[in-house]
Amino acid sequence: MSLPANTPKHMKRFGLLENEDEVSKESKINSLMKIWLETMQPLPYIYIRNAYRWRIFNGSIGRDNLTYWWVKMRSEYQGVVPPVIRDENDFDFGLTYAIYGNPSDFI
Repeated sequence: MSLPANTPKHMKRFGLLENEDEVSKESKINSLMKIWLETMQPLPYIYIRNAYRWRIFNGSIGRDNLTYWWVKMRSEYQGVVPPVIRDENDFDFGLTYAIYGNPSDFI
């Protein structure tokens, strides 16, 4: 819903913009970057989260190496590494909103 509402055509229709042609190239680029950050940027994280959960469910990842695989997958797919060494007592995945925001989805 928000994607069409942020276009110059929509803004002109509702009187928020007088002329579509007044929108600068920089504004268009900024608008496209905002859309990308809101929609496309989370995709690698969503993929990792779901792949990780699937590996837990199918038994590929055991209870003794949950943190290892979470850190490994995040570094492999996103290039993100923790600032300090993590061990199995640090269950970082459990702190993601996908888990604490909707625990029934994980169980």
